[in-house]
Amino acid sequence: MPFFNAFWKLAVRKLQRINIMFGPHKPYRMCRRLLTDLFGLFCLITLFNFACFLAPAEGRSATQLFRDMCGDWSKGSLKEAGVKVEPIAGLIRAIRRGDYKNIHSVLLARGGRLIVEEYFQGYARDKPHQIRSAVKSIGSVLVGIAIDRGYLSSVDEPICNYFKDRNVSWDAWSSAVTIKSLLTMTSGFECDDHRGEPFQCERAMYQAEDWVNFALNLPMAHPPGEYWAYNSASLILLSEIIMQATGRAVPLFADKYLMQPLGITDFRWGFSPKGRAWLSGNASMRPRDMARFGQMCLNKGVWQNRRIVSEKWLSQSTRLHAYSEYGMEYGYLWWRGHQMINEQLLEAFWAQGNGGQVIFICPTVDLVAVFTAGNYNSILAACRTCRPICHEPPLSELGFDG
Repeated sequence: MPFFNAFWKLAVRKLQRINIMFGPHKPYRMCRRLLTDLFGLFCLITLFNFACFLAPAEGRSATQLFRDMCGDWSKGSLKEAGVKVEPIAGLIRAIRRGDYKNIHSVLLARGGRLIVEEYFQGYARDKPHQIRSAVKSIGSVLVGIAIDRGYLSSVDEPICNYFKDRNVSWDAWSSAVTIKSLLTMTSGFECDDHRGEPFQCERAMYQAEDWVNFALNLPMAHPPGEYWAYNSASLILLSEIIMQATGRAVPLFADKYLMQPLGITDFRWGFSPKGRAWLSGNASMRPRDMARFGQMCLNKGVWQNRRIVSEKWLSQSTRLHAYSEYGMEYGYLWWRGHQMINEQLLEAFWAQGNGGQVIFICPTVDLVAVFTAGNYNSILAACRTCRPICHEPPLSELGFDG
């Protein structure tokens, strides 16, 4: 029990650090730990694993703490899921007290059932929330569906095939950019929103009337496939590719093959000035629908006995394809990682958006976790001056002796 409690405290502390707004006069000096916080939510889910294997507390019920989850998804209790109540209840109480700032929702699903659904600061079940870059992982699934249905041949197809009518000077490097290059953030375009001034490339795109032309005419800085750079602008190209390949605008394609089958009726896209849905940000959806999407991915592409996307695609898209500048593992627009806990290797993949928007999938413990929050632009400014590789300090350094 002391070992679990120590790790739970560590996870909650990570959640707090992830969601702190760093002002211009409050630099974060603990760079080594901060970089690990990009991976910290994985540790939070890891801790939940310990709760899963502890017997539920005698005589305790989650009924008074957690709202009844009825309606469009089967409900479950912490006890039925084999989860000890107190660690979860303690986190919820701490959020309500304001110990952890600007957290808007926490949802957990285990065994295909929603076992925790809590909202804070005026947010509610039916209120869509910004998901920012978490929409990238939805874009990844849409590419997979397009490939499954034969609209796209493979991720190795050069993107220049779809932009022959554009005024672009294709050279050896730009002609070698593939769909896979866009999915893995290794296109080689000179655009990196994680280096230099945060989001400078994205902000420059906002000033352009035609985002597709902006993305296509970015200079090439590296050969495709060799250098990871967080390039949100280039994902407008994925939208255009899906539209050309399928003959449907992305919202219509997504509604037919993803949203409707999942029962998602209130997904709000962000659009370019030309009316193209952007697979990189500015979208909103209900946290419960974020959990639906996560559960479908946990179920290897199946939702309520209906195949949405192939298991092959989910396996391919969530495996390691590149490393970020901070040493984080990256798939096809999915973050991923692993942690050895108590001689058990836990692996997870997740969608992550600015401000604390997370859809976390941990197949090892059959768990989906969703977080929404309002701590926008809080990590990157502090990370800019940090070293790219770091490791979590031992518990003793954090004041835990468990």
